[in-house]
Amino acid sequence: MASGARFNIEKTVVIPLGSKRQRAEMHRLRRYHPDSEPIPPGIHIAGEGEMVRLLGSYYGYGFDQVEVWQPTIEKVRATLGRWGRHRPTLAGRCRAATAIVGSFTQYLTRVQGMPDATVLALEKIIDDFVFNKNGERINNAVAIATLKAPLNEGGFKLIDLRSRNEAIALMVLQRYHSPADKRPIWVAVAEPLVAAAAVSRFQNVAPSLLKSPLTQQWRVFLQSKSLPPVLKNMLSVAAKYNAHCAPMTITPELRDSMPFWYHIGRRPDTRALYGDKWGVCQQRVHHFSTTKQMVDHARKNDAPDHQMSQSCDCYACYNDRLTGCDNPIECRRNASTKLDSLAAVWDPRSDANRAPHRTTPNPETTGGFTETWNRSITEHGDPTHHVRVLVDWKKEEQRTLPAADIAPLLLPAWDSPRTTVYTDGSCSANGTASARAGSGLWYGDGDTRNAAIRIPTKMASNNVGELVAALVAIQKNPRTQYLDIVSDSKYTIDALTTLLPRWADEGFTHCKNVPILAAMYGEVISSDSTIRTKKVKGHSGDAGNDAADALAAAGAEKEMPDRLDLRKGVFIQGTGVRLAAATQSLLYRAIRRRVNKHARARTTANIESVQSVIEEINGEKPLESAIWDSLGKGTTLTKKAKVFLWKAVHEGHKIGIYWEKIDSNPLTARMPCALCQAPVESMVHILFECRASGQETAWQVFNELWDRTGKVKPYITMGTVMGIGLVLIKNERGKVLTGATRLFRILVSETMYSIWLNRCDWRNQDRKGQRPCENTPTSRGAKQNAQRGQHETTERPYLDKSPVIW
Repeated sequence: MASGARFNIEKTVVIPLGSKRQRAEMHRLRRYHPDSEPIPPGIHIAGEGEMVRLLGSYYGYGFDQVEVWQPTIEKVRATLGRWGRHRPTLAGRCRAATAIVGSFTQYLTRVQGMPDATVLALEKIIDDFVFNKNGERINNAVAIATLKAPLNEGGFKLIDLRSRNEAIALMVLQRYHSPADKRPIWVAVAEPLVAAAAVSRFQNVAPSLLKSPLTQQWRVFLQSKSLPPVLKNMLSVAAKYNAHCAPMTITPELRDSMPFWYHIGRRPDTRALYGDKWGVCQQRVHHFSTTKQMVDHARKNDAPDHQMSQSCDCYACYNDRLTGCDNPIECRRNASTKLDSLAAVWDPRSDANRAPHRTTPNPETTGGFTETWNRSITEHGDPTHHVRVLVDWKKEEQRTLPAADIAPLLLPAWDSPRTTVYTDGSCSANGTASARAGSGLWYGDGDTRNAAIRIPTKMASNNVGELVAALVAIQKNPRTQYLDIVSDSKYTIDALTTLLPRWADEGFTHCKNVPILAAMYGEVISSDSTIRTKKVKGHSGDAGNDAADALAAAGAEKEMPDRLDLRKGVFIQGTGVRLAAATQSLLYRAIRRRVNKHARARTTANIESVQSVIEEINGEKPLESAIWDSLGKGTTLTKKAKVFLWKAVHEGHKIGIYWEKIDSNPLTARMPCALCQAPVESMVHILFECRASGQETAWQVFNELWDRTGKVKPYITMGTVMGIGLVLIKNERGKVLTGATRLFRILVSETMYSIWLNRCDWRNQDRKGQRPCENTPTSRGAKQNAQRGQHETTERPYLDKSPVIW
């Protein structure tokens, strides 16, 4: 070599290929085959059961996949052990476990796969670390599935190892279905293996014509011994998450390029007769694979220079005979018969399958309007472009966009050349469960088409009001050549002009207001109108915008909500995530969104209690997501206080009822409060009633500090404590006092946490042998606890430098 580098023979390892007997012969002879040169003595030949590391993954025959993972498992265990010595909170433990386990196992899972035994071992390590069990067998007060939920759903986003591994498997599926110019080399090896594992009744066509079970209607026998584990895992995950070729719009280009054999558009009332004489001819003589090739072949009988005679000497018949076709005319008739088995929407010969009529905008008449995205982008001709996962069509009617009420071919070209509509939304108490939202559409003074719409309460928000106004405008003007929508909402304008196609490709995984956005996307892609948008500044004196805003406000005040037509969104939502546009992160989140959510009855009751208390204090009912966000975000409450309150909402503290079925010995039972003779030591008892927790002194200190502000404090209950992150202190005119609100939240959170620490100290003394009855409010221990509570309650406001009391 010009560089002078030498081949490192000492580190070279040869991995034998072939059957077990062939591998043994290579070891014995040290030759690749009997006639080849001998392998140099310094080169090692891998034996049975020996792992050889190559580019981060391991290869060989007969080795245990679990052994590959042992170093990684030990590394994870050691790293989490070091993190645990710093005594992080539950939230911190979840973040550490997610980061460490996710990063340490990502690459090896991708290149090697993760055995079930390894998954179980890692899940056990995560469970022990998150709940700080130190190897003990202890029941979890909160299910670990709860910790895997998003923050705004009451979890801590703890890694779901199985869902992450399934997302990796779907990324392998994505590479398998890459376009031809981007397809990895290994796919050329994998395709014949998958085709060879096809269920026997689908093997009546040439194996080379079985491209993919997702773009065609054939199945793979996943228990086949010839199918490698990585492909088995890929296909089983694809089946689990309902991967399909699911185009939103079917274009002539897509119809032509679809694989014909086991076509996904074959009518269910027909049989796939592919193994007959002419089917074999079409496959093995003509080598037809796509629908276009079959259609072109069938149309040769209609050529002007063709004669319906076996002696026809036209170019098409001559060329077919030269190829090896016995009877070109009958072969073409048979091809036409086979094409008749396709549904009309998939048949390229159908006159109804013309391209949709869409007007090209005239640049001279745009007038500052921007057209919606180029809808031809979503009409790609490659079938692999339309492979989607997490497809969810529960009913047959959800598999297509709802048809228009009147067939467009029976109507004149357009009812109106141009329609301009101003749209706006309005919402009171936005972002709360008490929100009232409306939409307004204004065409002109006294126009009968002007509309004021009330949004259903469950989806009421300002953004929904803006979206619904634009959605209804599209629905009410199906026969308008140019539909111009004027809005002051950047969210709505961006959705209509650029964002909706991307969100639809992502299955709206990252979006709120999914039913509205999906319905809007369905309306736009099925509309023949040219839809254009224009942004105006709100409340700037624009007559149309002000009129639409007034109609939206009137709609919000209507007594009964209006019924919205979201039918086209049902189909769009059911199409799932487009595989070619997906990332591992997106697929993981999409999978997690579809996990069955089990709501704990006690958690639901506590959330309802918080909502009612906060509604009484603030005048507005908070959303459940807002309650969870207040316990996971912000800096007013300390990390420990937020985790404490999170556990309180979930009733995840190991107190009271938790011990009912665990510790039944009356002498050591921990469910009751021995000092107060309370049958159940609940959190309400600890914070407001117990004589051992120092709560009387702590609340007394709280009252003394708060009285310095001169403000009226809300009545404090358990609901107030759990929802302290949402409590607002207002003056007589209803204005929120930022400083007083922050102080109140700090004082309440520090007071209740100091009471909890006092209670834990008292319980720990009991475990060390001190009798509970000795720790009375007048005892030395109780006085020390009271002093500690006073210090904790006053130190945080002092450090915060609150001008309200200092």
